[in-house]
Amino acid sequence: MFAVQKLPQATLLALGAFGGLLIFFWSYSNWRRTVKLVFVVALLEGAIRKWVFPSGQELVYFLKDVLLAGAYVKFFMSPDAEQRRYHLRTPLMVITVGSAIVALGALNPNIGSAILALYGIKIYLYYIPLAFMMPFLFRSEQEMVRQISWYVMFAIPIGILGVLQFFAGPGSALNVYSNTLREGETVTTFGDDAQYARITGTFSYLTGFTTYLVFFFGLVLALLSMSQITNRTRSLLMFGCIPLMIGNALMSGSRGVVLYCALLFLGFATITTFFKIGTAKSKIAVWLVVGVIVLGGASYFFADSLKAWEHRRDTSEDNTASRLEMTFNSVTLAFKEVGVSGYGIGMAHPAVDRMRRFLGIAQPQRQCPTYDVELGQIFAELGLIGFIAWYLVRSLAMYGTWKALVGAPPSPRRAIYLMCFLYQGLYIIGTVVYNHTANVFVWATYGFCLIPNLQAIGGRVARAPVTARN
Repeated sequence: MFAVQKLPQATLLALGAFGGLLIFFWSYSNWRRTVKLVFVVALLEGAIRKWVFPSGQELVYFLKDVLLAGAYVKFFMSPDAEQRRYHLRTPLMVITVGSAIVALGALNPNIGSAILALYGIKIYLYYIPLAFMMPFLFRSEQEMVRQISWYVMFAIPIGILGVLQFFAGPGSALNVYSNTLREGETVTTFGDDAQYARITGTFSYLTGFTTYLVFFFGLVLALLSMSQITNRTRSLLMFGCIPLMIGNALMSGSRGVVLYCALLFLGFATITTFFKIGTAKSKIAVWLVVGVIVLGGASYFFADSLKAWEHRRDTSEDNTASRLEMTFNSVTLAFKEVGVSGYGIGMAHPAVDRMRRFLGIAQPQRQCPTYDVELGQIFAELGLIGFIAWYLVRSLAMYGTWKALVGAPPSPRRAIYLMCFLYQGLYIIGTVVYNHTANVFVWATYGFCLIPNLQAIGGRVARAPVTARN
């Protein structure tokens, strides 16, 4: 264990504040490099919190937020000459009004603290500005494809770690969560089959890990539809990344992530077979080969994880239909318990209770009811008007993604747009606000699809920054 883990809390906070200031100025100096680093931090943050710096995990949790703070200030307050050459046409007014209505939940007196109110705004709205930075992120289409290809390769080391976690067993130091487990508490296993732990990879908890798996699986499918990637990269994707990700999905024990990956695959296979999406030849035979590799690899190399996953599926008391029913029933239940007004933005977030204890903030007069699904939780926190405003903003983002998809010619960007649209569709009622990994990915996918909205100053419409700056 590192010596810094033994420092007093006050010292850690002082060091965190000093380090945060340095990070802020560094990120301000190059916002593009910073945003790309944020996507890497999103993958590795949990590993740092679990194994490298557990006593300072709250500081590590805010690392990507401090990085983005400097990048936000630079991008929006002091844009460089290259940015000033373009105007981004977006439904900014609707997004701003919708976000402002959501932010009004911070004025709820039941919160009882300005700090907690600001934290509530952060978990809902902090990553939305990221969307407006994405169209300017890459200087060429070739750079975009190349860097996304390298990014996806993180699936290989993360996947290997997942395999080690699965066979290490629930009692291994590899299988811990970010919060310190209480004495005698163990990690989640496959129901009554306690031989294997449900893996979390480099992430703090299961939710972040499964979110990463779905996102990366979609990116791999998009890359496979592009002729720009080399045969070596294509082989690594098909024979390295895909089997490992599917194996990890089974080892997570999550039925949802397996379903989401299957829907992504079916969506890509169907649409790219009948419509020209990427620049590679899209034939049903290609996707059948990919499907055989996925199913065959998972069945052969990950037989134990498949057996454990099937055991959990067969012994669980719920199924997909009941989960969907519970999701929408939570809104009805929240409406009956909450009514028009809510309990305050972010009030049910697990970190809020820890912040109350640490800062000595009194408990709220009315405890916010908790639900197993985010749809009802958002209703409970924001009330009816805030609930409508939040999902209006989310739906607007998805509509913008669809417009970019149908309006783009066959190209690498169109393949990325398809992936973004399918990913947002899967998470439109999924956990996003309470899942900071999904929060980053959802707004990043919307930002990719704002590329066609760039307009050069002077009236000439740029097809995309990646072509306009070649």
